[in-house]
Amino acid sequence: MNKIIKKPFARMQEIAVETLRSMCNFKHIMLIFFISVFLFSLSCRSRNKEDVNPQKTILGRWELIGHGGFYTQSKIIAVEPNGSYIEFLLDESVQRYDSKKDEFQVLALSYLIDENFIIYNPEKPYEQGWYVYKYKLTNEKLEMTHHNGCVEELYSGQILIYQRKK
Repeated sequence: MNKIIKKPFARMQEIAVETLRSMCNFKHIMLIFFISVFLFSLSCRSRNKEDVNPQKTILGRWELIGHGGFYTQSKIIAVEPNGSYIEFLLDESVQRYDSKKDEFQVLALSYLIDENFIIYNPEKPYEQGWYVYKYKLTNEKLEMTHHNGCVEELYSGQILIYQRKK
């Protein structure tokens, strides 16, 4: 009689041990999976930070689509693009193309850019100082807000919104 009772309990014990082993394997597999996902997400974040270079991102032609600031009580006024644009060049200068006059004008002999500010030296020799803009670049749009440090205090707080010209 003992032999009959021991066999089912022995089999149940074997099943319990096998279940625990498979659960341990499942836990290990899940642990490895979560660690892999975590490491992958970290590698994507660091790669994205390395890819964002404001010096390269700002390059190209930008057409004005809105402006505002102090003189408009901070309201943004939409502007219909007319073919005119500003262009940030590889030689770190900024030029403006006026489509009505069909001519280029140098806006800045040089500019500096980091993650928050664009600072450029005006082209005209009689202008003193540097123009300082805080900028935000999102979805192929560039928003520049004029800050103190500009020649004319009238323009301080001016907001210019550009979209990338294709």
